Amino acid sequence: MAEEKKTKRRGADTIATLGQVDPEHATYFTYTKEDGSEVRKLVRYPEVTFERNYLLHEDAPGIFHSSYKVNDFYFTDRIDEFVALDPGKQALFVDVGYSDLCGVEFLDEALDQQGIDWHDAELFITHSHDDHDGNTRYCLDKGARKVYIGFIPDYEPSMTTDYMTMTGIERFPHNDKLSFYVDRLLNREGQFDGYEDRVQVMHEGDRIEVGDYSFEVLETPGHTVDHLCLLDREKGILFAGDHILDTAPGLMSYYADIHLLKRYLDSIAHLKTLGLNHVFMCHTDSLEGAENINAFLDKILATYERPIQKMESMLETKPLTVYELAKKYYSYLPDWEGQPPILLSRRVSIAFSYLDYLYDTGRCRRRRAEDGAFEYWVD
Repeated sequence: MAEEKKTKRRGADTIATLGQVDPEHATYFTYTKEDGSEVRKLVRYPEVTFERNYLLHEDAPGIFHSSYKVNDFYFTDRIDEFVALDPGKQALFVDVGYSDLCGVEFLDEALDQQGIDWHDAELFITHSHDDHDGNTRYCLDKGARKVYIGFIPDYEPSMTTDYMTMTGIERFPHNDKLSFYVDRLLNREGQFDGYEDRVQVMHEGDRIEVGDYSFEVLETPGHTVDHLCLLDREKGILFAGDHILDTAPGLMSYYADIHLLKRYLDSIAHLKTLGLNHVFMCHTDSLEGAENINAFLDKILATYERPIQKMESMLETKPLTVYELAKKYYSYLPDWEGQPPILLSRRVSIAFSYLDYLYDTGRCRRRRAEDGAFEYWVD
């Protein structure tokens, strides 16, 4: 997030070690695969608890919605999951949550209640974050026949090194754990090991049919570079994942020249032209009615004006790295270097997206220094 309230946030006590597991005290989520063998899955967030708000509420004909309250997870206090069903025949889960954060009951119950076999279940993953794709392996182990995802660059360890270099982090003393969190976000490939034949990369305009719905894939980079949405044009229904959020702005850029913020703002503006009637989101109540939806989209566009202007005001005639400009941007923080590395990495990445946007729109200059760091300035 670009601007955070100065009050204590849920999960703040555990943010310094979030996602890091002490092997001596590790716990496991255990389940049985379709072949009868047992799987022990490491619990990465043992400090997190959750409770059901509601299970499989039918928000629209054949579209069911489950919601969970999440405790002690810094980045959200609610997770919402959806499934489109053709009873007795087919299920399309739109995001699948993570067992640590919302369990798996909404997955199993949806199929059991509608008499659908796991072999007739498909997964559409809006983007590759733990709270959206964390149960993918569970579903595949149970027999899910297909996973639809956006394009994710093949991971190489050098990608983390490149990020640390491009942003200028390597020039300054930093916590060694910082690269751990960058790796976690960039390296998302292992969950498909052994199931590569069931994974299909989707592109703009690809279609998925389920029951009375004909969904079209929209490429919507912003929250992540691989983010996708699902649209039924005729019914005006959009599964938005985290493309539409009721929260402060902040897009994390981990790659050079991907134009993340510009593409995001263009996409949000484009959604206003689609005549949407119902928008399903993964961390807040759904939106209904074109007037309400477009007002919400306008609010999102407006919320980015101030942080972009603020970042522009941080620029100097002297070239500065992303890291240096991020430190200026977040000058209200009492201890920049001492903040938890997971937050430091996110804040530098958010600054990278703002600076990328300013450069894309001709509002600053940029060069690549001899050590590989991007430097930004104004004349």
